[in-house]
Amino acid sequence: MATVVKKFYTGDNTATIFSFPFRIAFSTQVKVYVNGVLQTKDVDYTLVFTKNNGGTVTFGTAPALNAKIAILYYNVLEQVSSFAGSPRIEGRALDLQVYELYQLLRYLEARVLNCIQFPDYFDGSVLDTMDPTIIDVANAGKIVILNETGTGFEVSGYTVAQINQAVVDTTAAKEAAEDAQEAAEAAQSSAEDALSSANAAAIAAGEAQVAAENAQASVENALAGLVPVRYTFSGGQSATNLTGLVLDDAGGEFAKLICIGSRGTTLFDEFKVVFAKLSGSWELVQRPGIKDPLGLTFTITGNQVELAATAGDNGVLYVTKSTFNNNP
Repeated sequence: MATVVKKFYTGDNTATIFSFPFRIAFSTQVKVYVNGVLQTKDVDYTLVFTKNNGGTVTFGTAPALNAKIAILYYNVLEQVSSFAGSPRIEGRALDLQVYELYQLLRYLEARVLNCIQFPDYFDGSVLDTMDPTIIDVANAGKIVILNETGTGFEVSGYTVAQINQAVVDTTAAKEAAEDAQEAAEAAQSSAEDALSSANAAAIAAGEAQVAAENAQASVENALAGLVPVRYTFSGGQSATNLTGLVLDDAGGEFAKLICIGSRGTTLFDEFKVVFAKLSGSWELVQRPGIKDPLGLTFTITGNQVELAATAGDNGVLYVTKSTFNNNP
């Protein structure tokens, strides 16, 4: 059964005292490491122990946060007692010798457990002898691996530093790939949203076009049988040189303009404008009321009528003219 012959701790930048459970007979049987660096007794730490109850290691300065602390049992292969020439064996001396053998066995067991091991049933019949020449300064830092046949060991072409760097590079590449994947997904989502918006805009534009065509058709249907003059206003522009609105008194002293049209995609009701020839010249005698959504203004120059739309929206106006002898 394995017995504890080493104790590990993690520094917190505060604690200085650390205990160990294994028994030792001499202070030289303890080695202390911090982050893999061997510490010096009575310089870096002090040691207190009893032969039956383990002991404690006290650092002069608390190990840093997350520092790796290892307290290890250590022994050398030497005989500490001799019974040669003794007339009798004292129980105390025998006990000390047996105890030292026991501690040595524990130490060796711990060292074996830290080695690469084969299973108990492996008879070693196909295991090649390791080439002793691999233990060379030229192979410093390189990794020993199991060969392709699984029958021995050989030196790989890579150092520990190269393997560690490969792990770092692989991790970075994986993170970069994940970031790229997220960016691609975000771009695809944005593209899909843009396409959806474009489709929605196209649908809305199509619906607006249909509505405008329907409004125009409604106006034309409302003026069926008449001969209208069509004027288009864009953002409140004026319409001049309206040859279709020349007031001619050949048909009477009054002229009536019947107007119908649309503002944007909304059809508005018919309204009329009446002119009379007074004192030899044409004058506006009846203006359109609230039925005029374009905010039309009428200017008469001689017998020429000019229109201007004050409303900011686009609009279409259809006008028919007729003249009468009496006020229509």
